Amino acid sequence: MKSKKLRGEHLDKAIEDICKEYVYKDPKTSQISRSLIRIKLGINSRSTFVGKRGEIIDYYKDLQLKNAGLTKSGTKKRDSDKTIENLKEENLKLKKERDQAISDYAAILYGLKIRGIDADEIFEPVLNSRKR
Repeated sequence: MKSKKLRGEHLDKAIEDICKEYVYKDPKTSQISRSLIRIKLGINSRSTFVGKRGEIIDYYKDLQLKNAGLTKSGTKKRDSDKTIENLKEENLKLKKERDQAISDYAAILYGLKIRGIDADEIFEPVLNSRKR
């Protein structure tokens, strides 16, 4: 006995059911694609998945990637809150380094002044190289 071919709304529902089944699976091992749907439904024609049906598959494919935290190209999305937090930490670290460098520079200038050495004369090569 032959099985009845899926057509129309029944085919749309079957496509959507398969997509819903795969939407929360890992896209690296079970990615939603037209090929997957075609194989699951036993359909030979690729032209079946254009238009509305193709949009349904694309929607669920994008949703699967979003659920996995991936971009459309399959790379990990950066969490913007985490990125902001990392940048704040890096900014604080750099501010501490800057403050330490200024403190070290001031200590050097003070030490030179106490010894009666002209700091401008010593730092002239450094200062002139920055002006260029």
